[in-house]
Amino acid sequence: MDLTPDPLRERLRRSVRDALATPGIDTDEAVSALLHALSAALMELPVAAGGFDLGLTAGVVFEAELGRRALPDRYLGLGLVADALGVQADPDGPAGHVAAGRDPVVVGALQPYAAARAVPAGWLLSGRAPLPGPVAGAYACVPVRSGTETLLALLAPGLVADRTAAAPGGGYGLTLDGLTVPGSAMIASLGEGSPLSDPDGLLLRLRVRQAAYLAGLAAGAHALAVRHAGGRRQFGRPILDNQGVSFPLAQIAITNQAALLMVERAAWLADTGQADPLAAVHALGLAVDAALTAATAALQVHGAIGLVTSRAPHRYYTTVRTAAVLLGPPAELWR
Repeated sequence: MDLTPDPLRERLRRSVRDALATPGIDTDEAVSALLHALSAALMELPVAAGGFDLGLTAGVVFEAELGRRALPDRYLGLGLVADALGVQADPDGPAGHVAAGRDPVVVGALQPYAAARAVPAGWLLSGRAPLPGPVAGAYACVPVRSGTETLLALLAPGLVADRTAAAPGGGYGLTLDGLTVPGSAMIASLGEGSPLSDPDGLLLRLRVRQAAYLAGLAAGAHALAVRHAGGRRQFGRPILDNQGVSFPLAQIAITNQAALLMVERAAWLADTGQADPLAAVHALGLAVDAALTAATAALQVHGAIGLVTSRAPHRYYTTVRTAAVLLGPPAELWR
């Protein structure tokens, strides 16, 4: 892996960062609109599918910058659907609109709490799918279990709008009981077994993108903590001068950088034909740990004010808590 900064990727990073800093980019709808304006969904797609063929490393840039500002992750679903459908997607059909970034999509938790059974009309769904955020006006891409196989179901906004509600512990839940979808709604398979066999590498790429988002969250929470510690004064000096504050923050900075390097390595391996499922899991596991540690430190450095729901530390913490378990509990990733 060449650690020399790629000029094209650095220019892309600066462009995305500047665009996300625009006032008013703080809702699901605003983020989705901005990603569409930036042609984000086309970055990873091959030229044959109308994309720019910049690989997973370009997707990592978008994910990390979204995480850095604790914005809703509306890139994850675009990448997953594009991977699943590729050039096979009908550009004028619903799935083609999602793959091209014209319609947003929210990815459900990896654990297949929902089930699917083949019926004459297509597939009959049951159970509940946890979601990281609301799906108003968006597609939902959720894993469902059919026998021993885990399939990905792409559900149109009209099917899920009235079936989504906020969950007591955070996030949202999508109730699928009695919902019948056409056969075309099943867009891909994640395989069988535990861990999933992932025959097409969809889960590998999904994990790398999620790891990048979490690494961005870790960097953003750490920057928030350092900024506050440098400005908050006690006994005539900034609290950042205290070793009990500065040393843990220094250690977090090292861990964050390590996580980001592992994410970029996993993306580079995928882009160079050396895709390594274990590297993707390692990257996600370390990114989860880094994000949880950084978000907790940001709360502690801010003290009681960090618990106020309107404050940035609380937003980072709640976002990390939801994102950390989307693709499986941290302990399960390490196992």
